[in-house]
Amino acid sequence: MKSSLCSTRSASHACLTLLVALASPNAFGSDRPASQWVWPGENGTLEYRETDRGDRIPDFSNAGYGGGGVALPEMPVALTLEPEPGDDTARIQAAIDRLGREEPGHDGFRGAILLKAGDYELSEGIAIRHSGIVLRGEGKEEGGTVLRATGQPGDWNSRLIEIGAPDGDRREVEGTRTEIADAYVPVGARSFRVEDASGLSAGDPVIVHRRVNDRWVRDLGMDGIPDGTGGRTSNQWDASQYNYDYDRVIVAIDGNVVTLDAPLGDAVDATYGGGALYAYTFPERITGVGIENLKAVAVYSGDRDEDGDHFRTMIRIDRAKNAWVRDVRSYHFGFGQVRVRRRAKWVTIQDCDVLEPAARIGGSRRYGFYLYGQLTLVQRCFANEDRHAFAWNQRSAGPNVFLDCHAVDSNNDMGPHHRWSTAGLTDNVRIPDHAIRVQNRLHMGNGHGWAGANFVVWNSSANEIVVHSPPIAQNWAIGVTGEKRKPQLARIASFRNFTSPEYLDEHGTEFPPEWGFDEHGDRYWDSHNQPVRPVSLYLAQLADRLGPGAVGNINDRPYSFQDELETEIK
Repeated sequence: MKSSLCSTRSASHACLTLLVALASPNAFGSDRPASQWVWPGENGTLEYRETDRGDRIPDFSNAGYGGGGVALPEMPVALTLEPEPGDDTARIQAAIDRLGREEPGHDGFRGAILLKAGDYELSEGIAIRHSGIVLRGEGKEEGGTVLRATGQPGDWNSRLIEIGAPDGDRREVEGTRTEIADAYVPVGARSFRVEDASGLSAGDPVIVHRRVNDRWVRDLGMDGIPDGTGGRTSNQWDASQYNYDYDRVIVAIDGNVVTLDAPLGDAVDATYGGGALYAYTFPERITGVGIENLKAVAVYSGDRDEDGDHFRTMIRIDRAKNAWVRDVRSYHFGFGQVRVRRRAKWVTIQDCDVLEPAARIGGSRRYGFYLYGQLTLVQRCFANEDRHAFAWNQRSAGPNVFLDCHAVDSNNDMGPHHRWSTAGLTDNVRIPDHAIRVQNRLHMGNGHGWAGANFVVWNSSANEIVVHSPPIAQNWAIGVTGEKRKPQLARIASFRNFTSPEYLDEHGTEFPPEWGFDEHGDRYWDSHNQPVRPVSLYLAQLADRLGPGAVGNINDRPYSFQDELETEIK
């Protein structure tokens, strides 16, 4: 999966040079056609095409630790543990809690807990509840540090490691709420007018509260989702469940025009309810926390393709920002390696492997990397035998990015899983055994409906590619390689196979246009089976926003999709 180049720290200077070169939008892709939607302009900066409504591909580069382009910290060791016989749960938790009671340094960091090479038995889960703490091993390879999860929690939501405050939520700052004054704030925009910005200042963390109404649900056809097979009832969408909170920072105010650090994942449309902006506090949320350089194995009994009582998830991140997971390998967890929850922000997951999941091949199982929150970057990660190796959960606000990831022996597709996740980027991801899909899932699950809006699939490949667009939003397939297919449910030969008799009596076998199964829903495709430049959208956007050095900051290794690198070095 990963290039052998730059695999040691001694090669870091050469690697940085290569990564800086890679950050140029023209690097190693000069023989490729430029995308029609994002391309390097004459002065080297990126230019964007807009739709008739002014929507454009969002800038995804704020995803990741520190808001993108910031090197992960190398925290000094504060405590060291050696492997000992017996259950290590209490001993490791005590070390974490002890470090949490120490005063952080001026940089906010407390330090790393180093688990020396060897086996550590965990019969229960552990938690990091304070800022500035890293749990570090001595390698994920053979002979490194192994967390052996021996417990049988019997809990559907069990996790071995919890990162984040135990409670708390964002709280609105009184006197700062103001309505968005623009009738339409397009996808990709970072600036818009508000009614009164006098209570706000540059640097404020803010929530952009995007509202929708019943008309929004009707125009998407999500009030008429047919029932599934076997008498399974579909849940129709409730508009009150789709009011999104985009977590941003104000970077500038000019009169009543506010500029944010990152775009919203969806348009704010007065027709569908408009929106508001307000400053917030969240004192409980922790920051500067990481898991790195170790392996975890969930001990299971019985058949690996059946459910058991072993741990389902290795790491769950919530109520945390500027968190990371790097160089971690996991085996046999029933759900997956990392779940990033809704109150998490600015998370990086990199150089991780999720292997040999132990669970039935069915719903709510085998999701290697699963994103609920916003502004998460998953890069250079690998999965095998998963159902949905790289996926977004319902109502994921975004932007969120999967970059240079690879899955083999997949049992199902990757993509937004259900219920209107917004602003996801699949950038140079390979799913050779299965599909990448962004589509209306209609009655799947219990009424998944439109899974994703304002998603981009960029220079990625799969056996099958499905990208289709809602009537009031859009998705993009750019430079993708693989068979272009219609949405799954549109391909079923007989509509009667999955639609209730009552629906057929009223509508016959025609698909409503708002379901996007017609030609209008097939937009926007660009350069099918021919990769485009820039080679990586995320890296080009990062360099465009912060300069080429930001690309070098996010790691000292070249990207495995960049085949020309080895030729250039030689």
